[in-house]
Amino acid sequence: MLLTLSIGTLGQTNAASMEQRMKAVIIPSIEFRQADPAQALAFLIKASTAEPPTNIPCLGLIETNRPSATAKRFVLELEDGTPLELPTLTLECRRITMLDAIQKTTEILGLSCIFEHDQLILLTKDGRRIRVKEIVEQAGAERQKVAPP
Repeated sequence: MLLTLSIGTLGQTNAASMEQRMKAVIIPSIEFRQADPAQALAFLIKASTAEPPTNIPCLGLIETNRPSATAKRFVLELEDGTPLELPTLTLECRRITMLDAIQKTTEILGLSCIFEHDQLILLTKDGRRIRVKEIVEQAGAERQKVAPP
């Protein structure tokens, strides 16, 4: 029982630590115009878990619509594999914390988020977990990768 308690405490500490880091990161500008909600959420999750560069001036994390050699797309699904369809996202903010950007985005999409251990967990309004699934397509082949819930 003591072991379980200390693991639970460690998880809560990691979640609090992640939330504090996200409050400390100020995004000068973020804008989504008629964005695919799965792409936008995947971008924010990636940005929220990225390690800050060391000894390198930060130039920011920029995503463009430029086609790449390998096509990546993201889909949202519930834990049972049911696809989740959401409306496109339009959002523009200046000088916003990473935490506020994620909370505002999930609110607009009718979702919520929580922190568990060192992960951001997306939830439907009725509390069902959402997975962001990455689909990579290379020269006609398709490979799927699911982010941990």
